[in-house]
Amino acid sequence: MILVTGATGFLGRHVVKALRTRGKEVRCLVRTAARARAVADYQVELAYGDVLDPSALNKAMSGVDAVVHLVAIIREKRNQSFDLINRHGTEMAARAAKEAGVNRFVHVSAIGAQDNPDYPYLYSKWQGEQAVINSGLNYTIFRPSIQFGDGDEFINTLAGLVSAFPMIPVVGSGKVRLQPISVEEVGAMVSLVVDNPHFGGRIIEIGGPDHLTYDEIVDIIRTTLNVRRFKVHMPLSIMKRLIRIMEAVTPNPPATTSQLEMLALDNITDMDSVEKTFKMKPRHLEGNIGYICSISRLEALKITLGFIPKRIKDH
Repeated sequence: MILVTGATGFLGRHVVKALRTRGKEVRCLVRTAARARAVADYQVELAYGDVLDPSALNKAMSGVDAVVHLVAIIREKRNQSFDLINRHGTEMAARAAKEAGVNRFVHVSAIGAQDNPDYPYLYSKWQGEQAVINSGLNYTIFRPSIQFGDGDEFINTLAGLVSAFPMIPVVGSGKVRLQPISVEEVGAMVSLVVDNPHFGGRIIEIGGPDHLTYDEIVDIIRTTLNVRRFKVHMPLSIMKRLIRIMEAVTPNPPATTSQLEMLALDNITDMDSVEKTFKMKPRHLEGNIGYICSISRLEALKITLGFIPKRIKDH
């Protein structure tokens, strides 16, 4: 039995699908019956609760051979901080797995995870990694770059901006590099390491087949949508002021000041990382984001305010 935390999230649904395709028995830790509908088609066992509840974790871990831990947040909310979810939640999941005698623990972190409090998200991901490494578990840690696919936040948010406005604000020079990778392929790779001892004790960085600048990603989105748009490069200091205003007047702005800070950092690894490790050739971003073409003008406007429509998010 494999327990998946964060099973109903963007990556989680693909991990569950990949595991079930391989014939694995899967138990999903979910918070509510409504959330469980996201994995209803995969004939999984359900455990209710969250990673901050020791009792729920202990019940969910019973009889489990391996854990895939996916619970994380990319933006903070009033009752959910990076430290609480990304660090402490991972510590609790790893501790419960160790106490339950789980054989394998697969944790998904992020490229750029680092021991640097100046980048709170990346620092929390590094702390989560350390909790897993020091847990005594047989672990594998994934560090993917930006993930794309139906329901993603990053590409859909950019597509909303490109669709809604004639001018697209770009932070700084637009030369920061990213390495978008398909969420479906990440899910497949995660499923492959769960029962393969070859991957034990490893931190695996993965990314797509291209190092793309932020400018180039905007261009790919613009071409996909078949629209003419102008890019306006703005200093980070000015963008921060604009985002702070949006944070004050909207409950869910399209970006946070923390995310803007990270746009000063490359988010890449070796371009052949997936091929070397998994003997797979990942798909390119260009030609594989046709899902953004279904975004209506109204949905684009909602996305610019930080509200990814349920129709898009639930894919």
